[in-house]
Amino acid sequence: MHEDIFDKLRIYRSHNIGIIGYKYLQNKYNSDANIIIAMEKGDLYWRGKRCSLIEKEVIEQEIKKTYNYGGKFFINNDYIYLPPILTYKGNIDLMNKLKIGFVGSRTATSIGMKYCQYLINEVKDNRVIVSGLAIGIDATAHACCINNTIAVIAGGINIVYPQENMSLQYLIEEQGLVLTEKPYNMQIKSSFFIERNRIIAALSDPLCVIEASASSGALSTAKIAKSYEHMVFAALGHPLDISYEGCYKIILDNTASILTQETLLNYIYNPIKHFKDVYYLDMTVSQMDKDKLLSLLSLTPVSINDLSKQMPMPTLLAALGELEYEHKIAFNSFFHVSKIIN
Repeated sequence: MHEDIFDKLRIYRSHNIGIIGYKYLQNKYNSDANIIIAMEKGDLYWRGKRCSLIEKEVIEQEIKKTYNYGGKFFINNDYIYLPPILTYKGNIDLMNKLKIGFVGSRTATSIGMKYCQYLINEVKDNRVIVSGLAIGIDATAHACCINNTIAVIAGGINIVYPQENMSLQYLIEEQGLVLTEKPYNMQIKSSFFIERNRIIAALSDPLCVIEASASSGALSTAKIAKSYEHMVFAALGHPLDISYEGCYKIILDNTASILTQETLLNYIYNPIKHFKDVYYLDMTVSQMDKDKLLSLLSLTPVSINDLSKQMPMPTLLAALGELEYEHKIAFNSFFHVSKIIN
C-alpha cells in the first residue's frame, strides 16, 4: 500500500499531469510503475510537453510529514472526477456514503444560515454533508453535523483557512472528515479555490446553493457540478436582494432547479432516482470511437456533459485522453472541449 501511495503521489505531483492525464497514462502504460519508468527515460509527453518527474525525496518528506500530523492518503479507484489520490484526516468511511453539498455566500444573512440549517436537519441522518469550510454558509453546513460532514479545503491538510474556522476544522478532523488534494503544508493560492470547488462538485449529488451573489465562487461549483451531470439546486430570496442574484442567474440559465424542502426531498428519496454515486472506468478506446468523437466536435467548445449523450462516459473519457495526446482537441474551462484544426 505504501508503494501505491508513493507512486501515485510522485506521478500526480509531477508537472503537467492532471486528472484526465493520469487516467490516460494509466490506460496507456497499465501501471504507475510503468508510467514512472517512461517519465524517468524522458519519453512521456502530455499536452505537448515533456512530463518532468518530481524527486523521490520530495514525496518521501510529504508522506512523512502527513503521517506525523495524523493525516493519511485516500487512493481513488472509483470516482471519475476526483484526483487519483487525496490527503485526509478523520473518518474516511464517510466517502462510502451518499453525499449532499451545501455551498453559498461567505457573508450569509441570518435567514440564509437558518434555511441552510433547516434543510440539513431534514437530510443529515441519511446523507453526508459536503462543503468547503469557508465562513458563512459553508461553516453553517458543517456545524450542523460535525460527525457526518466532509470539509474540502484548498491548502495542505495542516493549513487552517480562514482562521475564524480553526476550532471548527479541528473538530471535523476529530469527528468528521477533512479532505484535500494538496501536499502537506501547501499554502493557499487563489487558484486553489476553483480546484477545491471541483472536488466539492464531484462529491455532491445533489449540490445546494443557499445564497450567492453574482460574483460568488459558489456559482463555479454549481457549473462544475452540472457538467458532471449532478443535480444542482438554488434557493430563491427576494428578487431585489443581491445575496440571491447568483442563485437567480443559475436558475435562469438552467444550471440549477429551485431549491425547496419538497424539491430536495423528492430528489434524494424518490426510489426511481437512485443515481450511482460511484463510477467505474474501462479506459479502452478504438479508432472508430475516436473518429466518432471527432465528428461530434468543431471549433466551438462543447461540454463533456453533452458529448456523453452521444457516447458512453468511459469510452468518451478514454477517447478524449487519446485525442488530446495526439493534439487533435483542446480542453476549455468547466470540461468543455473543441477540435484543433492543424
